[in-house]
Amino acid sequence: MRAYSHLNLLNRRIENTGKSGFGTIIGSLFESKYVTLDIKIPTYDFLRGRQFVNDLKAILGEDMDPNFRVEHIFVTLYQDFLRQVRGGADLLDLAKLIMAGKKHFASLDAPVEVDFVSKNSFVMVREDRPKRIKKENRPVYLPIQVLRNEVERGEYLLYDMENLYPKLDITVEELISIRYRDFMHEVKNGNNKVIRALMSNIQYD
Repeated sequence: MRAYSHLNLLNRRIENTGKSGFGTIIGSLFESKYVTLDIKIPTYDFLRGRQFVNDLKAILGEDMDPNFRVEHIFVTLYQDFLRQVRGGADLLDLAKLIMAGKKHFASLDAPVEVDFVSKNSFVMVREDRPKRIKKENRPVYLPIQVLRNEVERGEYLLYDMENLYPKLDITVEELISIRYRDFMHEVKNGNNKVIRALMSNIQYD
């Protein structure tokens, strides 16, 4: 079975099931409640999210928790996704939607051809046309704290979805990234409905 996050919680759970012994018991007792996931997103989307948070704080003032950060957006969107599943969302439809999102953002992040200007001419010439990632699309990795049991729940979910839709090839980290980027797209388009929905679901540390 493949890993469904870099933590590989599902495989570890399977390996430890049925095992006994002092080490196994102690290990389970000292499992941390929260785990860290590193979420890969384009530089611009990270900066846009940070500006979005600043805008909210400026608008809401004292009504906005000063501890609110971009990381809360990631966690809240992921928790909302898990709620959708618990509410009876169709897993096959979700799997197809997730993979469509992955392909869409992969196409946006793809390196683009670069043109060079000849040193001996003012004319734009095309040489080997190398490809480079746009500066705004260069990835950054944002560490977020997520409840261990929610990450494990996500791994179980992805396993179930993959059985329904074998083309599904995604990790919990990628799922969270897609949810965030979808949300930021709505923010850029001025969709106040999704913004209000996010704010109503936010849970602060």
